This record gives sequence, C-alpha cells and structure tokens, in this order.
Amino acid sequence: MSRAMYRGLLLGAVGGAILLAAAAPASAKLLPLSERTYGVLLSDRDRNQILLTRDLNGDGDATDPGEVKAYFDQTNQSGLPAPVGDGLTIFQASDRAIYVGDGQTDTVYRLFDKNRDGDANDPGEARIFFSGTGGAGSGNASSLMLPTPNGIGEDADGNLYLVNAGTASLPFDGIYKLRDLNGDGDANDAGESAVWQDFTPPWPAASPFEIAVVDGVVYTIDTNGGQPDAIWRSRDINDDGDANDFGLGEAGTLLAEPNAFGVPLGFAMGAGEKGLYVMHETATGATTGQVFRLNDLDGSGTIDSAAEAILVWAETQLPVGFVFDVGFALDVGPGDSLMLSLNSGSAGGKILVYLVDLNRDGDYMDAGETRIWGTAQSQGGFISTVRTAEFIAAAPEPVTAGLLGLGLAGAIVAYRRQGRPAAGG
Repeated sequence: MSRAMYRGLLLGAVGGAILLAAAAPASAKLLPLSERTYGVLLSDRDRNQILLTRDLNGDGDATDPGEVKAYFDQTNQSGLPAPVGDGLTIFQASDRAIYVGDGQTDTVYRLFDKNRDGDANDPGEARIFFSGTGGAGSGNASSLMLPTPNGIGEDADGNLYLVNAGTASLPFDGIYKLRDLNGDGDANDAGESAVWQDFTPPWPAASPFEIAVVDGVVYTIDTNGGQPDAIWRSRDINDDGDANDFGLGEAGTLLAEPNAFGVPLGFAMGAGEKGLYVMHETATGATTGQVFRLNDLDGSGTIDSAAEAILVWAETQLPVGFVFDVGFALDVGPGDSLMLSLNSGSAGGKILVYLVDLNRDGDYMDAGETRIWGTAQSQGGFISTVRTAEFIAAAPEPVTAGLLGLGLAGAIVAYRRQGRPAAGG
C-alpha cells in the first residue's frame, strides 16, 4: 500500500490512550473516521434519551464519574414535547449535525450542539428534520409515512438516505432520499423527499434495518421476513434520481444466508475503511456471536470468496460475566474500531463493547482489544436497552480545536481522499 494511503494520522483518540491510524481510502461517511473521536452517542429504548459517553481518563471505557451525560431528551429547550420515544438510529452527517430516527414519533430529528456544551438540549439546537405523514409531526409534502426509520446514510453530495421498514398496515419497505433544498432546516417541503428505492418488487419480504453508503452504492442489511437474511446492493445507474430500474441492475444482492463462508446476517452493519462489518448473535456451526468484515475485492458485486469474508471477532473474547445474546447494532470509528450494541435478559448482556485492533493485524482477537465501554451495572447504570451507538466528532468548530479545547492528547493531519476497494461496486 502506498505511503499516500496513510496521510491521516491521529495520535491519542479519546483521552490520548490509544494510537489509531486512519487509512487514507475514503470513508463510508464524508466525515473522516479519524475525526470521530469526540465521544459516542447512544440511544436507549427504555430511557427515551440520547446519551453522550466519553472516555475522559483514557482507560478504555465510559464508566467513570462525569463520562456520561444526557445529549438530547425531554428537557430540551427547543420546544419538542416528546423527543426520542424510540431512537432506532443515530447518524452524524458531514456537517456534523446529528440525525436521530425515532420509531415512536415517526420522525427524524436534527441535533446540533451550537454552544459546544456537550448536548443539544439548549434553545435552537434540536428540530424536526423529517416528519412521517400521520406521525407526531406535521408530515411532509411527499406524503411519505415513516413507521420505522431504521438507518440513515449520506452520499458525497450531502443527500441523506433513510431506510424505512414498513408494517402490516403501513407502506412498503424501502429507502427515502432527503435534502433540505430551501435551507429552512428540514426536508418536509416540496421536492425535498422522494422514494429512492421501493423494495417491494425485488424483495417483497423485506424488513430492512441498517444502511451504509459507500462510493455511490447503498447497502442495506435486511432480515427479510421469512426469507433468508441478506445485504442488498443498490445504485442509481442511469442517474434518474432513484434505484428502481431493476432491469438495469440497480438492485442486487451482496451476500445472503446461507452462504459458503458461514457469515450470519441480522440487524447490524457498519461501513469502515476496510469494508463492511456485520454482526449476529449466532453463526453457522457456532454457538457464539461473531463479527465479520466483508470486502468485494474482485469488484464482482457479490461476496464470492473466503478472502472477502473474514471473521474479526467472536463472543469468546468477552470478559467473564458478560454475554452476547442479541446484537442490535454496530458502528465503525477511527482506525476501524467498532462499538457493538448488545442486549440480553441479564445485566451482563446489556452492554456496549468497544473493539480496537491494537496490533493492526486485521482482527480484534488479541489481548486488550475487547473492552466493555458501558454496562447496566457500571457507574451510573446508564445502559438499560441500548438500541444503537454512533462515534461522533465535536461541533461546530473544527475537530482539532474541539479536541485541544477539551485537553485531549493528539493531533490530526488532514489526508487526501482517494478511491478505495469498496464493499461492492
């Protein structure tokens, strides 16, 4: 690999405890992974709030006093009466705004910490960005319903892609494309929202969860009703504003179950510098939860060789007393570090697990690479039923100023974005 592919280097990620190298191939999100070190946001389905968690003392977790605070909840001063009833997804866009998809209010919130006090509860820091027709908000000009906003992604032009899972009595499963064209802070006006892809024709049993946008390709992980779980690959080939021209190959399958590589699929997927990461609580021929990394090395559009599906972590790496029952979500951070959102009937399974490839061997199986970021049992007991987590950068100032102002060790060197071997073409 060329020297130019390592122009991004961050010394001391959160609290300066860990050396993280940011590979120069372009990130799946416009905000470079090397910059997303301010903290980790999490949504808890029982507590009806978004929390900001940070490792301020560099010990590899967020369980110490002062490391957890409410980022967005019912105390907000923006006039939103019932926010985050069921926060299903959190996404930080390239402008560092935070988007939260809420399944109880059928709404996407836009949060921005204007005064840099570590929350979005102050006046003017939270607003409804997109409101599903028939939900708690005023609806949108396209009359799109939003019963289950499960995932959000962003392309190189700043368009947001929102995956919606329908229900028995509500519209189809598919992807909406959103853009605030008139600058009023939402995507509810005419021409600002549209169906980018209707999953019904190619995948009638669809029940999509997370999405990732990589080099113009949108990937969606789907439990697919009674059909085999799969990852769909979608692209607007003819540039007509949607991916519904199925005869042109705008919809395809990256990987499905069962497969020759023993990769289990489910709810969780995230895109990093090295490929797509998927997590599930069971695996073919195994009784432990696992994380795999997928990378379409030959550009065929499918995962078709063992070299393209690599096991990078297993539940056996968890410390004694912790279990992996249900893997709701994962997010990818600097240096392809991972944050796993796990849940269980026991307190030892209600955890956030932080994975760091310390020796850069491509997996998280070595000593010290599996860390418990937070649990239901830890200081403050800030986890009850965590749905999702997201590595974020500081806002609104450049991240270098934000990190230095917080006394965090390290410096960021900007790197040139390059094309990279994506998860699929």
